[in-house]
Amino acid sequence: ATIGGFVLVAVALLVAGVLLFSRGSLFADTSRHVVFFDGSVRGLSIGSPVLFQGVRVGQVVNISLEIDGTSLDIDLPVVIEMEDTRFGVIGTIDRRWHDATAEDVLDALVEKGLRAQLQIQSLVTGQLGIQLDFLPDRPKVYRMPETSQFRDLHEIPAVPSDMERVARRAQEYIEELQDFPVAELARQIMDTLAAVEGLGEC
Repeated sequence: ATIGGFVLVAVALLVAGVLLFSRGSLFADTSRHVVFFDGSVRGLSIGSPVLFQGVRVGQVVNISLEIDGTSLDIDLPVVIEMEDTRFGVIGTIDRRWHDATAEDVLDALVEKGLRAQLQIQSLVTGQLGIQLDFLPDRPKVYRMPETSQFRDLHEIPAVPSDMERVARRAQEYIEELQDFPVAELARQIMDTLAAVEGLGEC
């Protein structure tokens, strides 16, 4: 009886811990979506948070690597899982929303400017999360190839983060400087200085 009591208490604590750490989402209806990021996803991992304007609505459940057999282009599909109850439409009499799925709502939000971005969660560890936010001035680009193993999932378009944009711009400047004719410029300066010295001697 004593051993059985300890076992029951341990099971109860285990169940309570699972419910606590799942934050009530264990029995919630969820849907999976895919995001294709144009660049490195270093720092993103399974379990990384998905935030909608700062509110956690899901997590990363899969990160894959797909290589096109013809062009050898590499894609990085990231599968996220979100709670459908987070995307219910309220306060409307529009009948199109009565039986709307989470995908229908997300499609409407994408048309309004919803985009996915990588976001730093910790400067110390470099861990990343995925931020969903409205960026209507950023183009809507779908990157899922027709041969992707995730083509049955709903895609959320991604855009580079501000840090990625700065890094790419810096790389462009470096490439421009590499093409700059430094040797020719130095030669012209030396010729100019020599001509000035010649005038001074005269």
